Amino acid sequence: RPSQEKGIISAFENIDLIEHLAAEKDRIEKTNEDLKSQIGERERVEEALRESEQRYGNLFDSISDFIYTHDMEGRFLTVNRATAQTLGYTSSELIGRSVSDFMLPKYRQAFRLQYLEQIKKKGFFTGVSRYVSSDGTHHYVEYRNILVQQDGNGPYVSGVGRDITERIEAEIEVGKLEQQ
Repeated sequence: RPSQEKGIISAFENIDLIEHLAAEKDRIEKTNEDLKSQIGERERVEEALRESEQRYGNLFDSISDFIYTHDMEGRFLTVNRATAQTLGYTSSELIGRSVSDFMLPKYRQAFRLQYLEQIKKKGFFTGVSRYVSSDGTHHYVEYRNILVQQDGNGPYVSGVGRDITERIEAEIEVGKLEQQ
């Protein structure tokens, strides 16, 4: 009789085990479905982000004004196509180089001592600067730069500029004519 009872108890234990395993299987299948749904949603979000970045990149490079960022030492972090083309380089050739590399040597110290210091103190700087492109052509650029400070990231400068060389040259020419 004890062996019969053991067999009966064992059968009940087997039924409990089977029910437990079935419940676990259902739980795992539900978790799997939830994970598949989350993965699908993440893939949709990542695709939307890629499309948004593509649209932003197209916009960034289609603007004819200069758009750029630089670090607190004056090294380019990003430049749009107009900035690179005007200076006669590719964007990747400009990244990491100092903005002052494209100035006449006599202005480089003022860039470091005045411009960079003022942007740190005031948080913005506007003005006109003269740059030299890779072919030696001079460009006057009117710019407005602001200091950007984000939580968790170091500060950087975000700027826009417009090539006003034709206007400056016309003003110089008018001045010469007036003197004559």
